[in-house]
Amino acid sequence: TNLLDSTEIATMFLDLDCNIRKFTPPVKEIFNVDFNDLGRPIDHFTHKLNDDHLLSDMRRVVQTGSGLNREVTTQNGERSFIIRYTPFRNSDRVVGGVVLSFIDITERRQSEAELHKAYAQLEMHKAALDESAMVTIADAQGNIIYANAKFCDRTGYSMEELQGQNHRIVNSGFHPGEFWMDLWSTITAGHVWHGEIRNRARNGEYYWIQTTIVPFLDDSGAPYQYLSIRFDVTERKQAQSHLMETRQNLETAMQAKDQFLATMSHEIRTPLNSIVGFTHLLLESQPTEDQEQMLRTLQFSTTNLLALINDILDYEKIEANRIDLVELHINLTGMLEDL
Repeated sequence: TNLLDSTEIATMFLDLDCNIRKFTPPVKEIFNVDFNDLGRPIDHFTHKLNDDHLLSDMRRVVQTGSGLNREVTTQNGERSFIIRYTPFRNSDRVVGGVVLSFIDITERRQSEAELHKAYAQLEMHKAALDESAMVTIADAQGNIIYANAKFCDRTGYSMEELQGQNHRIVNSGFHPGEFWMDLWSTITAGHVWHGEIRNRARNGEYYWIQTTIVPFLDDSGAPYQYLSIRFDVTERKQAQSHLMETRQNLETAMQAKDQFLATMSHEIRTPLNSIVGFTHLLLESQPTEDQEQMLRTLQFSTTNLLALINDILDYEKIEANRIDLVELHINLTGMLEDL
């Protein structure tokens, strides 16, 4: 009796007529019984189990002499049990009753449910990753043991062709040996590596990938697998290359423009200044009326052309933030008359 009172497992002893003979205290958490109810049939009592097979299972055990197990839950679904039906035999090995053991497996089922949920979430994460990225898993030696569909599609190799191969199968030869030594030393030391790699597909096409390699470490801290996640950035790299080419062309054009302006400044403005000066001297040498008119026209045209060239040079200085402002006194009336 003391042993029954101390056990934490709910256990009931019933005779061949399914009358209660003994039970442990935890049974009262499942059945509405009291120790004064010994000798009464079990079907006289209500219980918290969602199970309609109690009597039929007990009779089956009595008739066959073989035990059975059934998993049940409470009616509110909060607890789970395995009911173990064991035939009780007397000294003559004759079945004299049934022992019911209610083994609480609530925590185990909760752990299994959480594990199943975590596995389902992991599968969803894997599906999302497979949908958006190229993924491979390599062993400790760097040989491929898994490649997803996106990686196979981009490289042109099947999973069967990739398994057991090193990633050198897609090496483009673009990166120097130091690049790969740095990568390998980083991940074998247990660190994550990030970088951009140019690979070569089976058909000879070159492509760029943004790569993250994550080492999986064992209990001793040594990598035993490497997970590689890649995103195709070929279009971005091509756009960057095009932008760099455009910038170089623009710089070349700017240099040509600067050369042209320098030529304009020295090769054109200097002769114009000479023409303006000589015209002024000729006007002071008492020319005829017709000569003076032509000299005035020449003076006006060369002066305007020189002003236009100076304006162009000033505009260039403004663009280059090299303009110097100078305060000058002008004859506004004379300027208007010239117009």
